[in-house]
Amino acid sequence: MKVKVTRNGQMTIPSHLRKKYGIKEGSIVFIEDDGDGIKIMIPDWIEKEAGKANYSVEELKSRLDQDRDNWS
Repeated sequence: MKVKVTRNGQMTIPSHLRKKYGIKEGSIVFIEDDGDGIKIMIPDWIEKEAGKANYSVEELKSRLDQDRDNWS
């Protein structure tokens, strides 16, 4: 799917995808560089990824909180 990026680096997520994933104004999404491109994920992915990485959900959330603190 092709979307246009504004000069401020913003892009619009198509409405059918926003509806499908429950993304509304003010929603938090995660952006990850997976080496082949950029992946946009909604917070529900935490439970799925925790199992893949053999982390508890709480440990993964704690790691994300630490990363967020480092970004600010």
